[in-house]
Amino acid sequence: MKKRILVVDDEKNLRILYEEELKSEGYDVEVADSAESAFKWLDKKEYDVIVLDIQMPGMSGLEAMGTFSIRIESKPSSSTRLIRNLRTISSLGPQTLMS
Repeated sequence: MKKRILVVDDEKNLRILYEEELKSEGYDVEVADSAESAFKWLDKKEYDVIVLDIQMPGMSGLEAMGTFSIRIESKPSSSTRLIRNLRTISSLGPQTLMS
């Protein structure tokens, strides 16, 4: 089963780039343009990783991280990891990311 990643970024071109790159690596990817949109996805599906832009209009990524953490912790079976940007993904490497 493919690992599922939710990318949250207000910049359309970055969302497209992240989605294409991660899909080319074999991941199942959803994108959201805001924290509020991401919350709707999180209500519908479980994700292995959430990649979150920090500076967004409306609710910032830092504010959203707290809400994501609460929602994830409320699901005992959840193993979702929060990552604040793709530079973090690069530094982790695929084995660490999906272990």
